[in-house]
Amino acid sequence: MEYSYLDYLGDLPDILDDDLELIDIIEVGLPRRIYSRPNYFEEMEPPGFFRRFRLYKETVLHVLSQLDDQLEYHHDRNHSISPMNQLLCC
Repeated sequence: MEYSYLDYLGDLPDILDDDLELIDIIEVGLPRRIYSRPNYFEEMEPPGFFRRFRLYKETVLHVLSQLDDQLEYHHDRNHSISPMNQLLCC
């Protein structure tokens, strides 16, 4: 069975919409996705916190007090990670 170009004209609005979306993505870029980071220190109970991080909450507070100046960002550009989350990630 052969198709002519007239058979595809019914799909033309869909094809144009797809092309316009692609042009928007090329010109503007993909939309940024910003996720909210969980605060494990406040959300988790001490036994679960210890199981996950192998540190007690008191220990984390002590280490954080020692490193806070070196981990703190002075601006919030690019949604910087809090010193607490930086410590828990490593």
